[in-house]
Amino acid sequence: MMSRFQWGQQVSEVELGKYGSQAGYTCRLGKSREEIRFTQKGNNLYAVALAWPEDGMIVIKSLSESSRLLNGKINEVELLGYGKVDFIRTEKGLEVNLPEAGLNEIAPVLKIRL
Repeated sequence: MMSRFQWGQQVSEVELGKYGSQAGYTCRLGKSREEIRFTQKGNNLYAVALAWPEDGMIVIKSLSESSRLLNGKINEVELLGYGKVDFIRTEKGLEVNLPEAGLNEIAPVLKIRL
């Protein structure tokens, strides 16, 4: 049995799992730079991209200038394990420039200071 959920910016198909499986379902996610998950602590929003972008740019569509999800200003964006990175907030989304080469195989995590 399949269900559809929206986690982050992309709709994912979820197959209901067997008894005893973790969280009761298994999720089939393609790893693309469009798949981003969020968490928040205090004035910081953390965005986890599930794949390192080939062109060095992450665009977070849900944080565009006209987004109703974020009314305030973005003060700073930091790539955890690296430091501050350049960004611009446009109608396309929050566009973040990452270092030329991926730091490692682990998904990039952005700390967005509001």
